[in-house]
Amino acid sequence: MHQKDASDTEQSNVPFKQPVESIKPLINAHPRTHEQLSIPPKPARTIHSSRHIHIAPGYSTLDWEQLKRTSSSFPKAKKSLLYITLAELQLHNQINDAWIALNGKVYDITLYIPYHPGGEEIMKAVGKDGTKLLIHPWVNYECLLDKCWIGLLTYR
Repeated sequence: MHQKDASDTEQSNVPFKQPVESIKPLINAHPRTHEQLSIPPKPARTIHSSRHIHIAPGYSTLDWEQLKRTSSSFPKAKKSLLYITLAELQLHNQINDAWIALNGKVYDITLYIPYHPGGEEIMKAVGKDGTKLLIHPWVNYECLLDKCWIGLLTYR
């Protein structure tokens, strides 16, 4: 019978054993300094100037929320629901009289236009159904425009 010695046990626990001398050339071929092993710095954010919109001071989303809380310029709550036809919606397509439909609800966004973070891009949907152009999953437009809601879009 064959007796196991210490070297047999050591080799049976290691599935693949390579002599250290054979990998030294690989290690020495690519020496690393301390800086190369540290976590790299985060890259600086790149802002594409063609897509960057500058909002005037006093027209941030926080400023809009404050205006909603303090201004009496918004439409008062109506006793009955207003139904707005597409023809009526199309009449309100100017910067000083701007209505928009989003998912079947009509909003008077005249006061909101200077606060829109996309700039005048919002004007492309004024007087129309802007659902496809302006609805983003990261924006709660119903909360943002709650004071601007004036009725429901109807196709009758």
